[in-house]
Amino acid sequence: MPTNLTNSRLKSLFASSDRKTRLKKLLPVIILFGVIIFALSMIIRFVQSATSAGSNGSDSRVELKAARGKVTLNKTYGFPITDDKGREITKLKFLLDSAELRDEIILRGQKAVSLKGRTYLIVSLKLTNSTDKFININVRNYIRLNTSSNRDEWTAAEIYNDPVEVQPQSTKLTRLGFPISDTDKDIKIRAGDLNGEKETIPLNFK
Repeated sequence: MPTNLTNSRLKSLFASSDRKTRLKKLLPVIILFGVIIFALSMIIRFVQSATSAGSNGSDSRVELKAARGKVTLNKTYGFPITDDKGREITKLKFLLDSAELRDEIILRGQKAVSLKGRTYLIVSLKLTNSTDKFININVRNYIRLNTSSNRDEWTAAEIYNDPVEVQPQSTKLTRLGFPISDTDKDIKIRAGDLNGEKETIPLNFK
């Protein structure tokens, strides 16, 4: 009996020693495997972060729908600019560039969408100041709109950037906007100084 007990203990000791030996041999492999898993997780996280940053860094500018119709006007006027005593000091070159019908516009840096059944008539202009002084001008005073909705009325722009400041010897781009009905026909604008001659321009959108 003592001999059998001793043999049993010896076998147990050898088995325990063998497990420790195998564990020591496997430990570097386990550590290496852990390092690989950690490295892979870091690489995946980095790639995901870079992809997200690339996506966020892409062109984030507001995109508008194409205009429903456009008319090239290319009409130039010279409107007098007066001082506080009413004396003319120069003439401001006033170019009516184009007119568009749009369901979406940028208003105060945000996209604005027209109500159902309505749209925006946008008139684009270029103002040229050839003097050595800046000029402030209320552009909406020079353009009026008339449609089939009411032939007896000429309406002023409801969307504008007035007063527009035109720097010396420079050209300033600006616009005027008129909310109109989808059903409005025979659209016309009238261009001219409030106290001067005016020209009526039909807008035949394509």
